[in-house]
Amino acid sequence: MSVRLLHIADAHLGASCAFLGERAGEHRARLEAALERAMRTAKERQCDLVLIAGDLFESPRPSERLLQQTMRVLASLGRPVCIIPGTHDLKQGRSPYAVSDWRARCPNVRLLASAELMSVEFPDLGVVVHGGAAPRGESPLRGLKRDERFRWNIALAHGGLLGELVTDEGQPIEREKIAASGMDYVALGHWHGWRQWAEGPTVACYPGALEPMAFDQKNTGCAALVTLAESVTVEQVRVGSARAGALELKVDGFASADDLAQAIAARADAELLLQVTLSGLLPEGWSLNAGDMAQACGAGLAALEVIDLVERWVPEERATAQEGIAAMLRQEAQRLMNEASEEEQRRRIGEALRLGLAALQGLEVV
Repeated sequence: MSVRLLHIADAHLGASCAFLGERAGEHRARLEAALERAMRTAKERQCDLVLIAGDLFESPRPSERLLQQTMRVLASLGRPVCIIPGTHDLKQGRSPYAVSDWRARCPNVRLLASAELMSVEFPDLGVVVHGGAAPRGESPLRGLKRDERFRWNIALAHGGLLGELVTDEGQPIEREKIAASGMDYVALGHWHGWRQWAEGPTVACYPGALEPMAFDQKNTGCAALVTLAESVTVEQVRVGSARAGALELKVDGFASADDLAQAIAARADAELLLQVTLSGLLPEGWSLNAGDMAQACGAGLAALEVIDLVERWVPEERATAQEGIAAMLRQEAQRLMNEASEEEQRRRIGEALRLGLAALQGLEVV
């Protein structure tokens, strides 16, 4: 008998999405719609079990409306759902998982929210699911052991892959512990892009965030459809609607600022979060403002961010000093980006570099 699972993570329901400005509300609605599509996919693909590997909510204190709506969506699935907390909705104080009516409203949901490792058994499927809310600094795989009474052992874990896909050292996951876990499948959350691989006999997967949570987050919007049969197979299934894209343009390759704006507008796509980086030397007589360009060209996109790294003409006597300072700024920014563990940190460093270069060139910094 084969068993089919749907594995998702990092829905971040209720996130402010402040990086999208006035479009934030639209993206919050996308997050909720993506969860509903994931549950419909579980029904359509006749999944026996759904796994949610952390950060279902952005905060341990989601709104009552969002909490009740999410419960309704999960309960309507009519299939077992196993959930662990993540780093955003970690059980503390008024955690969403401490609400007393989860059991009454979602009898199909099993919360593995204890700091101690828990196991949920599904004897009719031959499956046992292990997981919990690892304390900060401890591996989510600590103490994990295979239960030989079950054909299939699954682990739910939320954390970064140490040395590679790690955004902090909060819940470190080591490759060696995955290989030594004795699990058939490790359902991971925390990393926002798709990644699937094997450690010895154990298959591991980050399905990524249900929707991009920053302009530079690629490979989002997917669920992992896992089939347990003679072996473990994983299919990438799209459930999100938006996607993030990047475009680099050299301004000195265009005849006019209008031509540059048209090149950006040509990428119009209602589900694309587009990050445009402008570089090159600004032609004489041009006026360029990143904020104005984002507003003028973003109508056909889900959202548009314009990063201005354009060099401006400066008087010759100031050029040498400015070039030296600009080079130091770029070098330091590159060093910080290399050391940054979070995509949001790298975005902020890039923005700081843009503002620093603009100030150096005597431009108004906004």
